[in-house]
Amino acid sequence: MILISDAALFYTNLCLLTLVIIGICYASRLFYLKKQKQAQIAFPRKAMHNNHSRCREIAILAKNSKDLEVLNLVNNFVDTMREHGSYAYHFTHYWADARDPQRVVTELFQKQFHGIYVVGQNLTFLAKQVSLAQDKKIPIIFSNLLHASWEEEQEKLPVTHLTGVSTGNDWRYRIKIFLALKPSMRAVLLPTFSSGHLPSVQKAATILQNYGVTTYVMRVHTEDELLNTLQDYADKIDSVIRVRDLISVETSAAIARTCSEYGITFFSSFVHDVQYGAAIAMSTVNQPFGQLAAEKMIAVLEEHKSPIDIPVTNISGQYPYEVHCNQLAMKAQGIDPSRIIVVGLQHAVEVAAVVSSDSPNHHGA
Repeated sequence: MILISDAALFYTNLCLLTLVIIGICYASRLFYLKKQKQAQIAFPRKAMHNNHSRCREIAILAKNSKDLEVLNLVNNFVDTMREHGSYAYHFTHYWADARDPQRVVTELFQKQFHGIYVVGQNLTFLAKQVSLAQDKKIPIIFSNLLHASWEEEQEKLPVTHLTGVSTGNDWRYRIKIFLALKPSMRAVLLPTFSSGHLPSVQKAATILQNYGVTTYVMRVHTEDELLNTLQDYADKIDSVIRVRDLISVETSAAIARTCSEYGITFFSSFVHDVQYGAAIAMSTVNQPFGQLAAEKMIAVLEEHKSPIDIPVTNISGQYPYEVHCNQLAMKAQGIDPSRIIVVGLQHAVEVAAVVSSDSPNHHGA
């Protein structure tokens, strides 16, 4: 029998307790390091996954990268998406002014996008056509499209993946202002690129004819053809009216030069055209096309609504018209600049951006 002293027993128990404490501490340390390592690995992966899954790719399709009205509209769309959207958005621009629009749209649909924003009527209908041909029904939100043309297009070939923001042409009021500015108007050329615009242009022609004005409605297919048509009719007309077709600023300037050379008045539906030599431009301003289109895109991508369940917003008649004038061009194109004051007083229309010969913005004839 072995006897253990009280002191020895105490030290033995102390050593055992120390070993137990060391073991517990070591195990706790291993557990902590393991959890920290898991957290360091898992958290970045989770964050990266969330960023990736919440990022949306948007294509923007427009015809003219130099058109101030188009640029403002596109910028408003992008700003609204970034300000009010919950997801991260990346935008890819497709400008169809320098190349064949068909090729540009086809190239767009070869890429992967969550949504497409289209500016203008011709490009909207072309995007619709290509999407159906390739069976890629990506949500398409459009703007700056005639409401009557949209309704007619939907009747011919209904689709469920398009919606957007439309407008109208109050030709009766605009022609009244044009005639007040140029009471001597006798013959007008009305060229258009789009078959969708033809009903609206024909309506304008009918109104002009009721005032005793001869009209020439011409469907053209290229900007060169438009300029050649203007040259061909230069001896027959005293005015040309640019409708809502999108053309390059170079073509606008070329129209203005031809008009000044022949004394033909260039009336435009785009207010910035006075900077390139149009005598008169009349349009509604500050229409929130981009903002409203962005709200619809957010509803589709973040609220998971189908475009067919989001009604097209027709904003025609909701915003006042402005008349923009280029005084130097008016003189060259057969209008007395004093008519500006008369029209402003008689018709209570706002006249803005009056450009004189010493204006730095004048690029005209």
